[in-house]
Amino acid sequence: MARFEDQALTARFGTPLAADDRKANPFHTSHVIQMLLSAGIDNLNGIRHLIWGRPPESSDRPVLHQATHFVLARAAIEDFATALWILGPSSRPVRVERTLRWHVQNIQDRSRAIEVLGVTQHSGEDRLKRLEEIAERSLGAVPPKFRGRGFTATEVVKYADATNPEGGNQELSTEFLWRLCSGFTHGRFWSSLLFLEQEHLATDDPDVISVRMTSDLTRALWPTKEAMHLLERLLKLHNQRNTPHFP
Repeated sequence: MARFEDQALTARFGTPLAADDRKANPFHTSHVIQMLLSAGIDNLNGIRHLIWGRPPESSDRPVLHQATHFVLARAAIEDFATALWILGPSSRPVRVERTLRWHVQNIQDRSRAIEVLGVTQHSGEDRLKRLEEIAERSLGAVPPKFRGRGFTATEVVKYADATNPEGGNQELSTEFLWRLCSGFTHGRFWSSLLFLEQEHLATDDPDVISVRMTSDLTRALWPTKEAMHLLERLLKLHNQRNTPHFP
């Protein structure tokens, strides 16, 4: 949080990140990364306050909800994975295209939201055309299905796993933990039955079971730890992209 608030993430002159910004101007790559970092860090900070309380009134006794911390961890994983997906490729055209695709998704989401309010005069068509102009100028052509592609959360979490410098396995993958958190977010049975401690209770009907589900700090912080790993990877990568003359 201190590093982010100190504006150390601003694109520096003569760096690959600054060059990416020029290619995508005015839809700067650096601004997208800052937005995603801000959102992800805010989610992690929310987990800290949720479990231990807000400093300086923090408690030594954690408070664990059944699912809320998983919801926040899921959002943080998506934020950091998306930033890695944009910033990670060594090819500038790919980074620029993904920046523009992020903005396509942003415009589409906005349009769908305001349509619910009955607002139709701000469809985002002018901004989509502007993105296409920038794509043609910077990439040589508008990528196929540019407006329709945007990006998906599945795409970015799979990318995070595929580019993990420490490798990994399916049981401990970013994708697994993200899907586990998604199960809790949407109130699915499978995530609770798979991940939480179960205490089977007697009932009057032998064909009906009653189960008390409980969590613990290790379970609660497992997806959060994965989000922290992604954040560390992202900050390291950002430092490389924001260093003059780095390839």
